[in-house]
Amino acid sequence: MKDTDYAFCVARIRATESKLLSDENKKKLVETENYDDAVSLLVTAGWIDGDIDDDFIRKQSNNLWSLLCESVPDKLVLEYLCVLNDYFNIKTAIKCILSGENADRYY
Repeated sequence: MKDTDYAFCVARIRATESKLLSDENKKKLVETENYDDAVSLLVTAGWIDGDIDDDFIRKQSNNLWSLLCESVPDKLVLEYLCVLNDYFNIKTAIKCILSGENADRYY
């Protein structure tokens, strides 16, 4: 692998960093007292348009994954990210089975 193999990927990811929350906004988000305040902060920061629905996190994760897959020359380098995610999904599934909870709301 040459140093330039991932130059496009790095440049594309860096270009999207301007859309991320600033450190100040992240700190404010952590300090919010309830869900409505957190949503309000995200709207004010321009990170979302309107309300967050139940699928918001899933949609954001899918958008990020798509960006990564479109940018890297070899998708196999992303495989370790799936393993970590699968580990937590399996752990969640086991906890839900043992507690009798519906696992659908955690994925």
